[in-house]
Amino acid sequence: MGGENWNQLFPDSSPIIHLVTDLPPNHSFQISAGGVSIGTRTSSAQGTLLFTNTPSGSQAITLQ
Repeated sequence: MGGENWNQLFPDSSPIIHLVTDLPPNHSFQISAGGVSIGTRTSSAQGTLLFTNTPSGSQAITLQ
């Protein structure tokens, strides 16, 4: 599977909860935000993934 990524722009640095859907079930993903690793998470049996980060300005989110 290739990586998934998207760019986001945030006006402040409040924590953001991300919910990603339509992923392969029970798959481990390395998550990075702005090029910095924020950890590894495993998608659910339904193919969803939930994670939180505290952004600043514009940043790319990547799942690999």
